[in-house]
Amino acid sequence: MHLRAETFKNATEVVTPNVRLAAARDFFNLHGKALANAAHLLADASMEARVYRFLERLRDADSFSTALVRDLVAFHRLLTLQDPGSLESSEFGCIPHISPEDPVVIEICLLADNLWNLLADIDRQSDLQGEVC
Repeated sequence: MHLRAETFKNATEVVTPNVRLAAARDFFNLHGKALANAAHLLADASMEARVYRFLERLRDADSFSTALVRDLVAFHRLLTLQDPGSLESSEFGCIPHISPEDPVVIEICLLADNLWNLLADIDRQSDLQGEVC
């Protein structure tokens, strides 16, 4: 029996939503620890724990949910110091103690840029354009 190319095309279309999940998993395999460290530095230990809980949910997810997107956006807002009240953190940890010349500032900025790129990729691959940003 020969399988026609159309069979594989349809199978690929079914798997497409998981591309977003795979992209997020790849990102967090590379940057998860750095994001957790930045969350602790910019907020507190509870925000670091939130990153690790997110990693567990991401690992166990069967599909890319709105809740996962919400957390990614919250992490990006933390890295870019936007709207601290929405981060459910008691305060911004030790931000006043970080010098702008500290190399960690550049690392956090690069991490924020990479996370933004992930969010943009997820949005482009979404059935509902604009759901991320």
